[in-house]
Amino acid sequence: MNRICLIGFGNLGYRYFQAILNIKLKFELSVVDIVAPFDKGYAHLSNFKKKNSTVKFYKKINQTSKNFDLVIISTTADKRLQLIKDIKKNLKFKYIIIEKPLTQSNYELSQIKKIIKNKKCWVDTHKRFTKPYKFIGNKINKRHKIRMNVEGKNWGICCNSLHYLDLFYSFCRSKVSSISEIKKMKWLKSKRNNYYELDDGVIEINCNKNILKLISENNKKKNDEFVKISIF
Repeated sequence: MNRICLIGFGNLGYRYFQAILNIKLKFELSVVDIVAPFDKGYAHLSNFKKKNSTVKFYKKINQTSKNFDLVIISTTADKRLQLIKDIKKNLKFKYIIIEKPLTQSNYELSQIKKIIKNKKCWVDTHKRFTKPYKFIGNKINKRHKIRMNVEGKNWGICCNSLHYLDLFYSFCRSKVSSISEIKKMKWLKSKRNNYYELDDGVIEINCNKNILKLISENNKKKNDEFVKISIF
């Protein structure tokens, strides 16, 4: 039996939930969110039935059972350090998945590393592991400096750029040396209620003279989200 604890049941948490329900393995799933899922329009979840598998909902971490194989954190990054402290205090687990961004300061990041240093942790930046990008990475001569442009409309430059930065690092293996705002970004309403994000601008990231240029321009006439990647 696989014991899983999913913490955070917003849009992203619900995607994890859907994926877990589709796995063939037997599982016990505990979902933790301060707002009951039935208040979010998911009343049908109370009727979940799967042979030899169970789903239970809680409002607090200390209400769940204490031992899990996997913990998944799909909350927003604010108060992330305190959340991980609560998890460490109340739960025992083997593996943990943490959604990006991990946190909002270098100090909190250093503290989180100390707390989970003996655990196997996965941060969901998966692009570098997909077949197309692994193929491209194998074609790049690491002795040469590279430039990568990521450009599109309405793709959430400050949030989603983390995926492309991680991908770029897998190509050049150089850490960030500087970040420049080439075109000033704007505060725009996020998909998540009462949240805002920075978008509609241009950022240039220097990784030891390997250059990643991120371009996301707001287009009110089109709602589609897409990106074009060019590597030189």
